[in-house]
Amino acid sequence: MIKVLNITGILPHPDIKKKINENNIILETEDRLVENYSNIEFQHLFVLPGTNKFLSIFSKKWRSYYKTQVSKYFFIKTKKIFVVGFFQLPRKTFIRNILYNISFYLNMKLIKEIVSEFQPTIIHAQNTDVDAYLARRISSMYNIPYVVTLRGIGVSDNLVKINIEAARSLIALSPRQILDAQRVVNNRVNFIPHGITDSFFHIGEKETDNNSILKMVSVCRLLPLKKLDLVIKYLAEYKSKFIFDIYGDGPERDNLKSLIETHNLEESVTLKGFLEHSKLPDILPLYDVFVMPSIPETFGRVYFEAMASKLPVVASKATGIDGLIVDGKQGYLVNHNEKNSMREVLRLIEDRDRLVIMGQEAYNLAKQFSWHEILPKLYSIYTKDRL
Repeated sequence: MIKVLNITGILPHPDIKKKINENNIILETEDRLVENYSNIEFQHLFVLPGTNKFLSIFSKKWRSYYKTQVSKYFFIKTKKIFVVGFFQLPRKTFIRNILYNISFYLNMKLIKEIVSEFQPTIIHAQNTDVDAYLARRISSMYNIPYVVTLRGIGVSDNLVKINIEAARSLIALSPRQILDAQRVVNNRVNFIPHGITDSFFHIGEKETDNNSILKMVSVCRLLPLKKLDLVIKYLAEYKSKFIFDIYGDGPERDNLKSLIETHNLEESVTLKGFLEHSKLPDILPLYDVFVMPSIPETFGRVYFEAMASKLPVVASKATGIDGLIVDGKQGYLVNHNEKNSMREVLRLIEDRDRLVIMGQEAYNLAKQFSWHEILPKLYSIYTKDRL
């Protein structure tokens, strides 16, 4: 039996505001692996910033962290998720390793109970920092191999290097992560991005309609790094008629709403609110192009869900998607260092015939990232040396 101990802070939690609508891609991946392979199961360690009762007095955020850590575990449907708190500071802070050591010993009892009961055969750390540190320490204590997904590799120090050097395998979600890892260690890196659900691929041929209004869409958590404010500012100069629908919610919502009103774009730009992921396959094909020039961006599965829906994408250079799509073929890449880059991209997407051709190219690329392609690669990482 393959038993995977998954260490991550990327899980939804109903009582933590920052985590309520957290991406559930890790749990989705596990579910698909279990559906396809009968000899694999998972246990979870949810890592939160360490806190105490005193700190919980001062803010709702720390209070929610403290309440979650005191409970020791919570459930996502039928999955029991164990919780550990680790005192965390920004990377390259010299006492970070000391704080991690203290946190490890404070959580030792729970860690021993989990390992003793579950008896993992492999540990999967979902980032290169605290998750990989915890995986490395457990691996050293119990002689259990571990693998690391290279989230956060772009900001590395000696502790990160130690964490990933000792890993049996490294997993990159994007070509960018591979390049960042090669600057830190010589380990071989496996490119295994998140998979795309089959339902996104089941659409017919898209035909050009030059008489219809250009329909643009974005789906994301509304954060400053998504750069939707820049898109709105440039759309204020756009001469042709268009629709730009933004699905999602987040702290940037009020700012975006204000920008829309300031530029009198209420009839063209609409904040549609949060959208259940299950509804995306029906929504995305209604549009002509997907726009989300985020920086930074690790991989952005929604780009590939859009491409599977035959939408070319507008993204940013020097991000996870750069190197996977070719500028001008499956979409356009914005250079934020060039003042007129976004303006030029908006001019280019007026070519409706070209958009249809690019949409087909995008679809062809997205097929390489279906679950049928991804799951065997991940399974082989977990079962290495055991087959």
